[in-house]
Amino acid sequence: EIEKLRKEVATAKESCDKEIFSEDFQKEREDRSRLAGEKIHLMEQLEATKQELAVVKGRLGDRNKEIDCLHTELTETRKKLSAAKEEIAGKVAQVKQYQKQVEAYKQQVEQNN
Repeated sequence: EIEKLRKEVATAKESCDKEIFSEDFQKEREDRSRLAGEKIHLMEQLEATKQELAVVKGRLGDRNKEIDCLHTELTETRKKLSAAKEEIAGKVAQVKQYQKQVEAYKQQVEQNN
């Protein structure tokens, strides 16, 4: 019985050895190796892309800060412009009032002459 088991083990070992060295098994091993290499390459690309994205996000943050500053500056400039318009409108009204006074004075001078 032991001899029978030894023969079965030897046959199984021989069968396994044949399978291990078969073309299909070798091809499968090569495919796994190639896929592992591709996976490593893709992981490296992913990491590089993540780093590029971080740089772009940083630049975008800087641009947003610049835009916020420009928006604040624009708002302040608009307020100053509005105040200047009001001041000019007040001075124009004052000049018109002076012109009316001058006209009235001219008419008074003409009537006195």
